[in-house]
Amino acid sequence: MAQTPANGFITFIPLIILSLVFLIPVAQILRRTGHSRWWCLLALIPLVNGIGVWVLAFVRWPAVDKVQADPPAVVPRVDS
Repeated sequence: MAQTPANGFITFIPLIILSLVFLIPVAQILRRTGHSRWWCLLALIPLVNGIGVWVLAFVRWPAVDKVQADPPAVVPRVDS
């Protein structure tokens, strides 16, 4: 059976959906750590994604540094 352009496109749709299902949480994690969401594109490259996890685990996180530099004010509790 010959492959038509429609068959190629139909098989490409699940790949796009699975990529989005994987990349959206990675982008959210990167945003919460204070890094650019564009780093999630490295998660698509085999071996580079594993190295990226190790680098992310040991590099300084800008979001944590920001909280440590400016800790939130503690409001005293008032009992009524």
